Amino acid sequence: MKKELDKELYPDYVYPEFTPDPNEPFREPIAKLGKKITDRIPQKLGLKKITRNDPEYWGLAGVLSDEEAELALKLGVRKPKTLPEIVKLSGMEEKKCEALLEEMSRKGLLEYNWENAAHEKQYVLPMYVPGCAEFFNMNAKILESNPEMGTFFEHMSRLPLEKITPFVPEGGAGIGMHVIPVEKAIEMENESVDLEHISYWLSKYEGKYAASPCSCRRSRLTHNEGCADDPEGWCIAIGDMADYVVETQKDGRYITKEEALDIFRQAEENDFVHQITNIDGKDKIFAICNCNVNVCYALRTSQNWDRNSVTKRAVRLYIRRCHFQAISHGASICGHTTTAMSTVSIAMIPEQHRVKQPVRHISAYRDICSSQKKAAMRMHLR
Repeated sequence: MKKELDKELYPDYVYPEFTPDPNEPFREPIAKLGKKITDRIPQKLGLKKITRNDPEYWGLAGVLSDEEAELALKLGVRKPKTLPEIVKLSGMEEKKCEALLEEMSRKGLLEYNWENAAHEKQYVLPMYVPGCAEFFNMNAKILESNPEMGTFFEHMSRLPLEKITPFVPEGGAGIGMHVIPVEKAIEMENESVDLEHISYWLSKYEGKYAASPCSCRRSRLTHNEGCADDPEGWCIAIGDMADYVVETQKDGRYITKEEALDIFRQAEENDFVHQITNIDGKDKIFAICNCNVNVCYALRTSQNWDRNSVTKRAVRLYIRRCHFQAISHGASICGHTTTAMSTVSIAMIPEQHRVKQPVRHISAYRDICSSQKKAAMRMHLR
């Protein structure tokens, strides 16, 4: 959907903007790094040059030094490298190189894991979303000193997808996030796909969980579009990502499996949507998010362009009369086709307590949220 049509449908909504200081010197290493990471096709292909007014530039310029940018340029996007490999590439002294890598990890430009045969720590330059645009928002100190990071995340979750979203197939094609059902909605399934179950992922990454802040909720607060949720603790990092969000000032805290399940239950009571990361194929995720449709950028993407395939789950949810129905079906997920299923399970959730229309912008969210809360209160008082 073009911005002009957005304006026609929602005349009161204004996308947040940030204007960098025109007197600041233009920094070439920052522009080169912005081009390297971006997924905006014109900028990536060099059809449009990165300028100081592009989010790819000012989103990094406020946080990184030129030295850090030059080192990051040697890593390659989403190509893990160990410290010895980076030292060899950069020609830096090992101690200095490690210090820079750790500092960039603390800020949020880099992530790290131990996913190799030797279980050796390796650093990764991620994409913007999911990736460093979110990590900048998860670091409270960075967000406090550079509140434009909230707008940066908003831009990089929207601009790269404006032209391609209408063409994304079911399952998301490895883009962004993937919705998974409320566990209770498919607990009676005999043939449901493992990756559609929260319990499957918690078992796969047994003992490695951390509750961390929701970057979408934090980002929205920076431009006065909060939804009244507490941003803290809704994003559950799993596996090596749990260590990353705890060790690098992303306000993460280790939790037990029981605590994670309690967070998911609370999210379901709040009508939040479970989403898993969708960029590493069917055998790996690094987070399970509990998303509020009012502010989630991933859900907004599919709603903005009426293309639910971007976040669509392999279990479709339908409302018929006073039942909430989960019907499983085959779908392409990250290039892999799930098994076709026909079993139906019913969860007794009254129809009138569910949003039945796509909601695209904050100006439209408030009335629907208000009516939902009133309906929930009426049901609670019965």
